[in-house]
Amino acid sequence: MDRHSGLKKAHFSSVPTRMSLFTCKKYVFLIEKNFPPHPKIGKTQHNTLYESRWKTQHNALYESRWKTQHNALYESRWKTQHNALYESRWKTQHNALYESRWKTQHNALYESRWKTQHNALYESRWKTQHNALYESRCGVGYDKERSTE
Repeated sequence: MDRHSGLKKAHFSSVPTRMSLFTCKKYVFLIEKNFPPHPKIGKTQHNTLYESRWKTQHNALYESRWKTQHNALYESRWKTQHNALYESRWKTQHNALYESRWKTQHNALYESRWKTQHNALYESRWKTQHNALYESRCGVGYDKERSTE
């Protein structure tokens, strides 16, 4: 017994007993059965197999998780900023050019047509009414008498 911890000390005999050899052989058999040795297992091959398998799995897990998070954050931020800048700039320029051109052409055509029709109708109606009132008040042929003088 260890006085400080209260635990029994492990006792290893330098001479192996029959039971310890049997237990050892049993575990070696189970290990070889479950994990068959590589046909040409050398230190180099063992390390390359083990390291490559570990690196593959580790990198696959770590990188995929990092890439997913990093790309999600980075791309969304970049897309947001890029789209905000690009689309606003493009929309501003595009709309400024397109709308001004469309408004100019549209207004020029529409207003000139509307003004022409409106003025023609309004002025002819106004002139007719105005002349009728004016002539009736001032006498018929006022312009004719004045022009002959």
